[in-house]
Amino acid sequence: VATAQLHAMEEVWSLLVDEEVPESDLSPPEPAPEQLFVTISKSAWTGSTGRQTLKLNGSIQIHPLLILIDSGSSHTFLNDQLRPHLQGVTSMASTLQVQVANGAMVTCHYKLLQAQWQIQNCSFTSDVSFLPLPYYDMVVGMDWLESFSPMRVDWAQKWLIIPYQGSSVLLQGNTPGVPADTMIELLFMESVSSVGSSPDSHPAIQALLQQ
Repeated sequence: VATAQLHAMEEVWSLLVDEEVPESDLSPPEPAPEQLFVTISKSAWTGSTGRQTLKLNGSIQIHPLLILIDSGSSHTFLNDQLRPHLQGVTSMASTLQVQVANGAMVTCHYKLLQAQWQIQNCSFTSDVSFLPLPYYDMVVGMDWLESFSPMRVDWAQKWLIIPYQGSSVLLQGNTPGVPADTMIELLFMESVSSVGSSPDSHPAIQALLQQ
């Protein structure tokens, strides 16, 4: 009896081993979808002065903006307080996780595609996400900087020269103690006078004229 039971078990085992495994079961698992890595810098989140940042005044849909151009942030963000006042805002199909420089994670729920915003009479278009920014109305990150590369930038003097509509344009950042509009007016007056012959003319203007 024991021998018969042993033979029966061997036959069952043989059937299990010989049974073909469906081809679909042998396929390797599909890789997980690639996660978008989005970061915002310490300067943008805490309001501290970063070495590779520029503060400028701008606007979006007639609303004034204090803008931080920030090489330490991966993408462009708008302050969530502006969201109720802007047209075209939509909910994200899936929320976006943004990592702050201190390691914390912040969640984006809303976006504004093809947002048109302005700096110093120049108009730009960007896809932006909304965050509860504590210190700025807008943070312009590497997605925007890369789209205007190559560019010339002086982080110490707070200006950059970017390609714009087939030419080049100078964007002068805010400097301590001097209102932004005053700085723009001074640069314009120099450019229409003897900027080429003036030894103490603004270096950004000289760089722009040499192109």
